[in-house]
Amino acid sequence: MRHASRWIPSLATLGTLAGLWAAAPASADGALTATRISQLYRVYYNYGVAEYCGFITYEVNDGYVRQLRYLLLTADIDKETERRIRISGSVEADYQFDNHGLGGFRRWCATDGREAEREFLTFRDLELSKTAP
Repeated sequence: MRHASRWIPSLATLGTLAGLWAAAPASADGALTATRISQLYRVYYNYGVAEYCGFITYEVNDGYVRQLRYLLLTADIDKETERRIRISGSVEADYQFDNHGLGGFRRWCATDGREAEREFLTFRDLELSKTAP
């Protein structure tokens, strides 16, 4: 049985994301840009979770780098917006780690941490299968 993600962004995080979406260049496709901002935030959050949980391996890091590169190439956002998304995702991971208290992070790592690891490995596998002869 697959467990649902326990990742729930705080109200401050949602407000930040809304502000970042509004700050995105007007020439971009609004729906795609909003989606990319959310996906970028999730990638930065997931990496923070995987790092806290000790799940960063060469393969996980490679999946993170590949996914991040893909999202940044397909998002119409400036460097400052990307920086704010990165900081927000990292801060949220830090907040969630602190929020789970002593020992409570074990369940968080078993759910959100493993999910983050799977997402990076899955993206990596998909990327590698495209380039395989």
